[in-house]
Amino acid sequence: MSNKLTNISIPLNLISTYRTELMGCAIFGVLWGHLMNETWQPVIFAQVARLIHTAGFIFLSGFGLYYSFKKNANIYHFYTKRLIRILLPFALLTYWFFIVAFACGEDSLFKFVTNLTATSFWFFGESGSWAMWYVSATILLYLLFPLLFYILFSKDRPIMGLSCICIFYIVLLSFLFFYCPNYWLNTRIFFARFIMFPLGIYAGYLSSNVRQASLIQVIFYFLCCVILAIVAKLWVDDEIYCVIRSLIGIPIITIILHFINKWTWTQTAIFKPLQFLGNYSYELYLMHVMIFYLCNRIIGLHAAISMSIGIVFALVLCKPVHMAIQHISGKLIK
Repeated sequence: MSNKLTNISIPLNLISTYRTELMGCAIFGVLWGHLMNETWQPVIFAQVARLIHTAGFIFLSGFGLYYSFKKNANIYHFYTKRLIRILLPFALLTYWFFIVAFACGEDSLFKFVTNLTATSFWFFGESGSWAMWYVSATILLYLLFPLLFYILFSKDRPIMGLSCICIFYIVLLSFLFFYCPNYWLNTRIFFARFIMFPLGIYAGYLSSNVRQASLIQVIFYFLCCVILAIVAKLWVDDEIYCVIRSLIGIPIITIILHFINKWTWTQTAIFKPLQFLGNYSYELYLMHVMIFYLCNRIIGLHAAISMSIGIVFALVLCKPVHMAIQHISGKLIK
């Protein structure tokens, strides 16, 4: 490889620069995937649309929390701010549906209570939590964040801490896979993606401290991810493959965004829509799912029609709802 090529470097802070747009790509993948699940989609386009997806949300959450915690490491302030921001929208946007579903006989009393406390996923799995597994997962990850941060950075050798977390992750997945197969099948949508959170925290560290990666390092990273993705797809588990796919998709989309950012037309056609989706991604997620289930399971409309209604309503209402929630949370977080 020539010296000219080996001297090429990739700035690692690009993820920080385009984090909102990446969140927009992730929620677009979720909305598109949910819509196409009820209709039809070409396999290749499905893979492209879901390059970031929910695994990307978890990665970007860890990434953002690293920067936030470095600015203010007050544990009480961290938990208060984060839990209010995750639980307040959850309560305002989902409780009405849980009450309706319970009144219509869709849930038992225990499931109703666990829905209200965002714990139903741990008892009933993905299918029993009205697709609110992401909220349950996010609350757990927020609670674990200070511990993960300490493991990664207490000795100022984050690669050693990350290695310990990865070993624990492999042991945990092996235990669930071999000894709790039913629980694994019901909850693997989270447990397969858990590793993205510490990886996101570590990526935040790299973005803030290392700054640059050489071309050789980038090529090696992609080769490793492609090999792992093939192995996961063919011989391990499809959920593990989805996680590794996001590890490939996040840097690729980030580089593409950086490349097209210099063109004026992309600001209107691509960046502004992605920024809109990214800024209101949490509200979009909660609202479109609840409206879908209301139309489909309670009212009885066709699944494709229900999902279309859910997405349209979520897109229209997400901004005013977000602003109202921000106003309320601003009074609670001081």
